[in-house]
Amino acid sequence: MARLLFDSRISLSDALDKLHTDPCTMTRVPLIVRIVENPKFQFFDRNVFLIPGAMHLLDHDAVHILLDKGFAPHEEAYVIGVTMGSTQKISPIIKAMYLAIAQFLYPSLYRFRERDVIWLNVGIRHGQAFGKSDISKIRATEYRDWPIEKLRSEFLSECYIEKYLASRR
Repeated sequence: MARLLFDSRISLSDALDKLHTDPCTMTRVPLIVRIVENPKFQFFDRNVFLIPGAMHLLDHDAVHILLDKGFAPHEEAYVIGVTMGSTQKISPIIKAMYLAIAQFLYPSLYRFRERDVIWLNVGIRHGQAFGKSDISKIRATEYRDWPIEKLRSEFLSECYIEKYLASRR
C-alpha cells in the first residue's frame, strides 16, 4: 500500500493542507458514491443505505491520514472497512449490500474489484479489533490542531499503532 508519510507530530490541519494540494486527491466524487458513503444523504438520522461509518469527505480524508493510507482503490476499500468496522455495527447483510453497490453500481473508476473486496474485509476486521472508538466520529474541524500521533492514540489501539504504523513514525 502507498503511504502518505506525514510526520506524526504535525497537526491534522497541516496534513490535510498538504493532502489537498495533491491534484490526485481532489477528484469529483460521483453522486452514487456520495449518496452511499456521505452522511449528508440521511433520513431520520440514518444514512440512506444504512451504511455504518458514513462520513463527510474531509473527515474521510482525516482517516486516510490517521491510517497512513493513500488513495488507490484497495486503500480506499481498507479505509472504508476500518471505518465501518470501528462502528461495531457492521452486519453480514449490510456488508453484502454495500459490496453489491460498490462492485456493480459504482462507476468503473470507483468500482470494487476482487482485491478491493479483500482489503475491505481486512479493514473491517482491523476496525473491529483495533479501533479504540468509532473512527467515523472523527471530525476534521474538531481535531484540526491535534498532532496526528495524538489522534491515532485517541482512535486506534496501541497494538495497531505498533504493528502497522511504528515503522512510519
